[in-house]
Amino acid sequence: MDAYGERLGPGATVGHYVVDRLLGSGGMGRVFVAVSPTGRRVAMKVIREEYAADPRFRARFAREVEAARRVSGAYTASVIDAATEGPLLWMATLFVPGPSLADRVGSRGPLPEHEVRVLAYELAEALRDIHRVGLVHRDLKPSNILLTDDGPRVIDFGIARVDGTERLTRTDALVGTPAFMAPEQFLAQAGAGPAADVFALGGVLTYALTGAGPFEGDSPYAIAWHVVHDEPAPLPGTGPLHELIGRCLAKAPAARPTPAEILELLRESTIRPPATASAEHAHPSPEREQKEEAETGQRDAAPGRRPRRRVVLGAGALLVSLALGLIAWQQWAGWADRGQGASGAASSPTGPAAAVSWTAKLPSDVGHCTATDELVLCETQQEAVTAYDARTGKRRWGTARTRDNSIMLTVSPRRSLVIVAEGNNHIDTGGWERQVLRAVDLATGDDRWNVKAPMGTSAVLSGTDLVVGSAFGISGRNVETGAETWDRTTSKSAPAYPRMVAGAVVSLRPGPTATRLRAVVEGIDPHTGDVRWSRDLPSPNVSWAHQSDKDSVGIEVWNSGMTHMTEYMRFDTSGTRRASHEIDPPRTAGEEPETIVFGPTWKVVRDRVKGRLVGTGLEDGTVRWQLPVTGSDADPYIDAKGRVYVLRSNRTLVCLDGADGRELWRSEPVRTSEPGPSGGGSHLTVRADGVVFAAVGKRTLAAFEPPDRAGGAG
Repeated sequence: MDAYGERLGPGATVGHYVVDRLLGSGGMGRVFVAVSPTGRRVAMKVIREEYAADPRFRARFAREVEAARRVSGAYTASVIDAATEGPLLWMATLFVPGPSLADRVGSRGPLPEHEVRVLAYELAEALRDIHRVGLVHRDLKPSNILLTDDGPRVIDFGIARVDGTERLTRTDALVGTPAFMAPEQFLAQAGAGPAADVFALGGVLTYALTGAGPFEGDSPYAIAWHVVHDEPAPLPGTGPLHELIGRCLAKAPAARPTPAEILELLRESTIRPPATASAEHAHPSPEREQKEEAETGQRDAAPGRRPRRRVVLGAGALLVSLALGLIAWQQWAGWADRGQGASGAASSPTGPAAAVSWTAKLPSDVGHCTATDELVLCETQQEAVTAYDARTGKRRWGTARTRDNSIMLTVSPRRSLVIVAEGNNHIDTGGWERQVLRAVDLATGDDRWNVKAPMGTSAVLSGTDLVVGSAFGISGRNVETGAETWDRTTSKSAPAYPRMVAGAVVSLRPGPTATRLRAVVEGIDPHTGDVRWSRDLPSPNVSWAHQSDKDSVGIEVWNSGMTHMTEYMRFDTSGTRRASHEIDPPRTAGEEPETIVFGPTWKVVRDRVKGRLVGTGLEDGTVRWQLPVTGSDADPYIDAKGRVYVLRSNRTLVCLDGADGRELWRSEPVRTSEPGPSGGGSHLTVRADGVVFAAVGKRTLAAFEPPDRAGGAG
């Protein structure tokens, strides 16, 4: 392991994420478990320095990350954040818990034939959607396929490339795993296209059915010879599945079926998966899809969890997806084609227009933004904070980063300052001398104070008390001087995320830690750090909810893989639980987590697979409204009055009534040729008077003036 890998350890910061531990290493980089500012665990792949320093590699890496962001869905986890500029290249995805196909077959033997049929269908659908966006995986193999309770996940696109572009490796480099490579990958790497993935699929299905690959040998060279010149090992038995595998393993790329043809064979032939554990259940026909849509309200209202189709969980490493999502997007063809509510009636027509007050160019790629009455403050890759005049969009000032990474924690207009946390990528636990907290003056952009402290992930202000949460606990400081007043941090991972609600400080502490398994929510005295009350939560996996109610705190409870929300809880400032609702994920939910925002009696879910927003009642689950969205649209954002905002892929901002889905207003499109901001999410903020500030491109900020300023966000 090189010096860089040794330096990047627990407590290091990469982007907005704090490293927890190393998961593994590969040819292109290393994979770490990291924690987001909201407490969600992600898998982060950091590219090796020798590749990151190559300008050609950097350009192609940026292109491929951008392609990855275009898709999401059922059989992989989408890229949720990435850095394609600067000295450190990385991308973050979510955990995918479960053994690989290699682990499963190695520990328990080959799969039953009916399970291989289902696997064939699901992997063919995965390849179809990967190829649709112009990507070729080039390393599909049993160890890159994870088996979860929701079906397989294709992972590790470390050597994937955009079809028709230059590859990332040297001209003489061999890319792939010989036992599952196509003949053309040995003969002409540059000519290996989507058909090479189909050949690999044939090998994977052979392995799943027999426990061995179709070509074996004493060395990679011997295997390569067999792949190019010999026929695959004969399969035991005969039948349509065996015939399909043989076609996938044809020597000539043109002789292999396409993924779409494989799906058609699986639907129409005798190898169609059985209904009890089949692709018909997971991937219904158009006729069945229409029937399910008509029954949605009744199904969503029923109690209980979504049934599992297949559980294949056993011993094996916890692997992570470094790959693309797979979603067939619905196109938003104008308001007349909006989704229908539970009653089947079409939604209301387009609302009044909102004006685009101004646009401004940012110095580099944008991160989180927030606004005061006077300023819009944004994080960028070059500057810790960049300030713009909220009325005109004119740049006021910018303060450069003093470390590799920075996070804007909290803003106090009353004291005219913004608190920023900064840290370097190579910090190990306890290396606080290279991590700092800064108080930046809102008028000038100059530092008022700068102190050494653990890299903060969130903070709140209560009078003169600054409460800062980090991956190692929580602490208090005097906001005027930066002096520490109390400390509840440790040398081990014990993340804490404080939040201000109705004048009180509440802290969320996910688990597990060295002292407890479950998460807790606590009321904190901001002046002393004393715990006023503490409530155990039902799972270690929790995060703050996005809700309209500002007099309570909402908590999202997640499953073990942090892929599906299972419960929504609401506590007041005395620790009394005011609400608790079980959450059923969308029936076709993929591995990328659904985004949910909560109103007083309803929630709005982004169903990424079916490409829609769905508004439902919290108590009974009844569908109130639906709205088509594309994979390139931003996640929904909710304000204090229950208004839901969606930034469309054409840079039109739409404001909806979250309770019934009515369009309240929409803006004109903002003209920009830039791709959307990195990292998913909403990238917008709503001021109290209803004015919206949003990053409409990677380096473009826009202000939207609603038709009626009096009806602001509050």
